[in-house]
Amino acid sequence: MAKAYRVTTADKEPIRTGVGPKLELRHHAHSRALFLYHTFKLLCRELLTIGIFTRLTCFSATSILKSKMDAVRTFIAIELPGWMQNRLAEVIKRLKKLGATGVRWMPSHNIHLTLKFLGEISPANLETLSSLIRAEASRQDPFEVSVSGLGTFPNSRRPRVIWVGVQAPPALSTLQANIEAETRRLGYAAEERGFSPHLTLGRVLQNASNQEIQRIGEILTTADVKELGRVTVESITLFRSDLQPSGSIYTPLSTAQFAHQRGEL
Repeated sequence: MAKAYRVTTADKEPIRTGVGPKLELRHHAHSRALFLYHTFKLLCRELLTIGIFTRLTCFSATSILKSKMDAVRTFIAIELPGWMQNRLAEVIKRLKKLGATGVRWMPSHNIHLTLKFLGEISPANLETLSSLIRAEASRQDPFEVSVSGLGTFPNSRRPRVIWVGVQAPPALSTLQANIEAETRRLGYAAEERGFSPHLTLGRVLQNASNQEIQRIGEILTTADVKELGRVTVESITLFRSDLQPSGSIYTPLSTAQFAHQRGEL
């Protein structure tokens, strides 16, 4: 049975000023969609009776509504070992002590290295994506990445995303580029920005004060994160993301081990 990871909205959700109302809105989105779907089916029956709608029109419209209702939010990522997540927790703790407020921090035990964010997809495509990552993993040898350095997007004057850097061999960029190319071939949108491997620690709130933003910039300019360790990458995972009022729940849907993990080397 797949295990689930609970994370805050900091990880994958757009930056926002408050979480309550919007999270509640997203939380009840499926219920509203279900109500709309069944209501529209009843309306179609009435319109069919009086000859305004054709059966094909009703079928097409209800099919579109149902596909939207069943969409699954997904991404492909590399999971981190627990010992590295613990060290990232210490970094977050240190930044808080230095006075970095106005930030929605990631729960460190769920920080991962994102390779491709797919967005909302049809459940019918999950097996295709699972096959895709298995194919890529079968061509991939394990490699090591080093975790160190502290930075922000877009820059320290306008910090929005706070991250720790990842230094990796060409194998990581090749893996990401292959996944990008294969998902694009399947019709998924290409990333507009180049791949910059990093581990997100937190996101600056939209309603953070100018003083908080300035202080965050100062901390990120002066603070340093020495090498936290080296991680051996041996697999990639397809995740599902479900947004709840208490935060997102990440569920691994499929994990593909690299070649030597299956005794193929």
